[in-house]
Amino acid sequence: YGEEWEFYSRAAWLKFQETSDPKGTIDFYIGTVNGRTDTPYRQMDGRLEKYKMHRFHVARLFEPWWNQQIKRERVEAMGGERSDEYLQQILSDWGEPVVGLWSETDLRMNMDTSGIQETGVYTNVMKVITVSGKDYRFETNEDRLAALAEWFRELKPPDPNEDVIFGIDAGFSSPTVILPFIRDAKTLRWKLNARIQLVDRMIADNQAEVIDYLDTIYHPRWIALDCSSAEGKATAGILTNPRRTEEFSGRNYSDRLVWVEFQKRMPISFKQNEKGEWIPIEEPIKTQTTTLIQGMLSRQEFQLAFDDELLIEFNGEGKRQTRDGDQSDRIRTPSWVHIPEAFRTFAYVHSMKYHP
Repeated sequence: YGEEWEFYSRAAWLKFQETSDPKGTIDFYIGTVNGRTDTPYRQMDGRLEKYKMHRFHVARLFEPWWNQQIKRERVEAMGGERSDEYLQQILSDWGEPVVGLWSETDLRMNMDTSGIQETGVYTNVMKVITVSGKDYRFETNEDRLAALAEWFRELKPPDPNEDVIFGIDAGFSSPTVILPFIRDAKTLRWKLNARIQLVDRMIADNQAEVIDYLDTIYHPRWIALDCSSAEGKATAGILTNPRRTEEFSGRNYSDRLVWVEFQKRMPISFKQNEKGEWIPIEEPIKTQTTTLIQGMLSRQEFQLAFDDELLIEFNGEGKRQTRDGDQSDRIRTPSWVHIPEAFRTFAYVHSMKYHP
C-alpha cells in the first residue's frame, strides 16, 4: 500500500521489489498524475503488465457536488481546460509529458547522513520553523520581539568569518520560504540547517519584520528575494523604503537586498558582434539558476541537513517534453513547490556576486 505515489523515486522502487512476501501480495497504490514520464508511478499506469487491468483514473467530475460553476472556477484558475493543471487535477489525465529536473542522487550526496549508518536515524535534521500570520498579532513592540525571540530561539548565529546568503521565495496565500545559506569557512561548502516558513497569509509588513529579525541573527551579506510577483515586491519595497530607515536603522537593505525576477534574463557570457563590440549572451533567470544549482549539486558544494520535504519538492519539479521526446526549456513548477525557488534566488546572487 502506498499513498502520494507520484513522489516515489525509481531508486526506492528498485529496493522495494525485494521486500514483498514471496508468496504474493495485494498491491494498492494511490497518487495524482503529474506528467512525469520517469517515475515508477507512470510505469504502473501503462508499462507494467502486472497492473494492466487494474488501473483506475478517478476524475473530479464523478463527485456528487461537481457542477458547472465549480468547473468554470477551476478552468479560470488553472489556465483553461487543456492546461496541465486542469487535465491532471480535474480529469486525472497525464497531460503534457514531463521529465525530472533534478538528480535525486546529487541531492542526497549533498545531504549530511551523519548517524544513519550507526543508528539508522539521521542526527543532522533540518530545523523547520513555521510562523503563522494568524499568530502575528501584538499589542506592543515588546510583545512582538518576545514572540520572535521565542520562535527563533533554536537558531544559532554563524561564525564571524562565515558568509551568509538568504534565499527567499515570497508568498502570501502560498508560504514564504526563507533559507539561510552559510558558507563554511574551512570546506567552502554552503551549509543549510534551517528552513523558515511564513504561512496563513502573512502580510508584507509582518514578513519584512521577520526577515529583519532573522537579519540580526545571521547578519547575511546578501538577501536574495523573489520579486517575480507582487508579494515579493511589496516586502522588498518595505525593507528598502527610505522613509523607514529609522525602523531598519543600520541595516543597509538597499545595498544588500537583491530583487530576483524569474521572468527576466541574466548574462551568462559575451560575444563579439560585427562591429567588434562585446555584447552579453543572456538566458532566462529561472533557466540559468536551475543550471547553476545542478552544477553546484553535482560538485557537492552544499552541505544540507536531512530534509524529506526538500527532497519531495525538488522531485516535484519537472521539465516539459514534446511528443517526439525532445525536451523544451519550459520548467514546470507546481504551485505547492517553494524550496527550489528559494534555492534559485540564492543561486542568482551567488553567480552575480561571487562569480560576476
